[in-house]
Order: sequence, then structure tokens, then C-alpha cells
Amino acid sequence: AAITAEPETVDLSELVRERAEAWRPVADEASVRLVVEIPESAPVLTLPGAVEQVLDNLLDNALEVALLARRCG
Repeated sequence: AAITAEPETVDLSELVRERAEAWRPVADEASVRLVVEIPESAPVLTLPGAVEQVLDNLLDNALEVALLARRCG
């Protein structure tokens, strides 16, 4: 059985700030400076959890690349 979800309006700016704070300990441990520059509010229509998943993937990839760049010099 397929699970269906209805799109909802969320504040992208708030989600970006929340996910950045969740990842900040990982960035701090890796000595990577995490900076968020985003408008005060940015409403978007999305499926529940989709934006968070995308943000987590972007932050994970960015931290991995930063660590690889540091190792390579």
C-alpha cells in the first residue's frame, strides 16, 4: 500500500536554520565554519520531510568535501 502525503507550506528559512544548527556540532568537530545567509522568511510548498532530507544531504556532502579538501591540501 502506498503512503500518500499532502504538500504543505513550510518556511524554508526556518528549516535551513534548524538543519544548520543540527549539523553545527559535526561542522565544529571537523573545524568547518558553517554560515547561514538566508532571507528572514521563504515560504515553499513541499511534501513533509522532503526539504529536511535535501538539506541534510547537502550539508553532509558539503562537510565531506570540506574534509577531503583539507586532507588534499
